[in-house]
Amino acid sequence: THLKTIRITGLMGRPHEMEVAKFLLEIGKVLKRMTMHTCRGILRTRKELYKKFLMFHQGSNTCEVEFP
Repeated sequence: THLKTIRITGLMGRPHEMEVAKFLLEIGKVLKRMTMHTCRGILRTRKELYKKFLMFHQGSNTCEVEFP
């Protein structure tokens, strides 16, 4: 694949959002950065989401997951 950067905006932590983001993280063999921007009314805190994403398998060893 050629996908190196993913940016998701309006993330609320809903199960279907998490599944899509997890899938993209797992298949991104050359992924360098995945940035998630949360929105107001978020179901979980950024810290909780970040911890959850750190537990997901990553297709790329060099991918950085960010929650700015």
